Amino acid sequence: KDPARRTPDRFRPDQALTLQQALRLCTCNVAAYMRFGDRTGSIAAGKSADFIMLDRDIFAIPPEDIAETRVSQTYFGGRQVHAL
Repeated sequence: KDPARRTPDRFRPDQALTLQQALRLCTCNVAAYMRFGDRTGSIAAGKSADFIMLDRDIFAIPPEDIAETRVSQTYFGGRQVHAL
């Protein structure tokens, strides 16, 4: 039995990502893969300014509480398109 494969609370812990890695995977990396990386995927001068604001700092809470996080504002092209 491979000890890296299972622990009581995790499946494949050897393949786990940090929170920062997961965010990059879902933002910059997706934009680059879709060939939009020059226009979106990160906050930088000249880019589209598409982003969300969350109701809490996900880096300051336990990982198991991240699922309770809600989007409080959404911006597309630098303009607010959603707010609670």
